[in-house]
Amino acid sequence: MGGKTYLTKRKDNSMYDKILENAKSLISAIDNSYLGELWDTDLENAHASVCYHGISEQLDELKNAIKKTEKLIYDQDANNHPVWKELRIDPYTYDDFTHLDGSYGDPDGGCEWYKFWWDSYEGIWVEFQIQVTLDNGRDWGSVVIDNWKSEEDTIKWLRDRNVDEDNELSDEFILDEAHGLFEIIPFNDGFLINKEKVYED
Repeated sequence: MGGKTYLTKRKDNSMYDKILENAKSLISAIDNSYLGELWDTDLENAHASVCYHGISEQLDELKNAIKKTEKLIYDQDANNHPVWKELRIDPYTYDDFTHLDGSYGDPDGGCEWYKFWWDSYEGIWVEFQIQVTLDNGRDWGSVVIDNWKSEEDTIKWLRDRNVDEDNELSDEFILDEAHGLFEIIPFNDGFLINKEKVYED
């Protein structure tokens, strides 16, 4: 039907999740090892850096394969997406999504924005967008959380807001402080920005 590929039934996805987890761990270990060698002038370590460059193309191919595999799993059932897993809600049947804006009905497709109150942790509005087309409707598997930032980007965002005027506090401290003020909420290996508590340009 429509050329869509299904990997397996949802109950069997733990095997794929484990493979993906191991592949990501391998990439992270290689990347971290390589980045650590950049600051070392030892000839043996310099050789290790050269060896890394020899496999960089294969690593890129593995990263792309991981993305494609994840997309196949999401296409099979949006509940497999890590965002919906962490939220512990079924996007197909959840009734509390508030439509904000979007272009559904546009022949060229587009996206829509929604928000909902997520109180299973600390209470926060989660704002997200999904891709839509006339052919398949709302693609819950391609969800993007609009008020989410990675840890690195959250730190940059906090420092850009001048929360550490004298530049003397650690990243961990400013993250903990912002979390204590409910400005940010840990989520999906990053943070949700609590727009009710802070002003964001």
